[in-house]
Amino acid sequence: MFERILLMFVVALVLTASKAHALTVPTVTVGNPGNAADIQYHADPLDTGPNVGGRGAVAYTYEIGKNQVTYTEYAEFLNAVAADDTHSLYSSSMGGFTRGGITRSGSPGSYSYTVKTNMANKPVVYVNFWKAARFTNWLHNGQPTGAQDNSTTEDGAYTLGGVTNPDNLSVHRNVGSQWFIPDENEWYKAAYHQPASQGGDVDDYWMFPTASNVSAHRGNGDRRGRYR
Repeated sequence: MFERILLMFVVALVLTASKAHALTVPTVTVGNPGNAADIQYHADPLDTGPNVGGRGAVAYTYEIGKNQVTYTEYAEFLNAVAADDTHSLYSSSMGGFTRGGITRSGSPGSYSYTVKTNMANKPVVYVNFWKAARFTNWLHNGQPTGAQDNSTTEDGAYTLGGVTNPDNLSVHRNVGSQWFIPDENEWYKAAYHQPASQGGDVDDYWMFPTASNVSAHRGNGDRRGRYR
């Protein structure tokens, strides 16, 4: 994920005993472990990417966020770990642009964050991969409060080493991660897979992530995030 105006992200987790925390992320279970990939994904014979042969094969059961991460959830994260904001988890675009949904007040060491009116349940934007990784580290670590260090944002699902924007090839999901950013197969399976034996399409994959082979109607929204 690169930082852009409409970037949204979801989180996933492995099935473990849950604990009560201030922030509860609704999830859905993605079952049918060991499913075959959707081989219709690649129609281009010249494609030599890492998932040649299809997308969506996952060998284990997991859970994925029911919704994209919202401004309310991200603001709670910021208020827990970004009083100083060492790694720029907040973007000034969140407060300065119409599609942004969080304002910041105070000074370094005592920053606080407030969700804008009408933006509480809208997907957070102006978040790149490394900010999302720190959010999942925070969830993995039990939603602690404090400086951005190994106990809060810098280790857990991803070991970031205190580097704000690490090299893309040097960071991988750690074994035993409880919360993490879903990889392409995990996301694809959650979006499109439903076994034919459980009411899905004949090849176990729908064409659209709405459990349908018919394109959904696109809603119309204004610059303030209001839809009709």
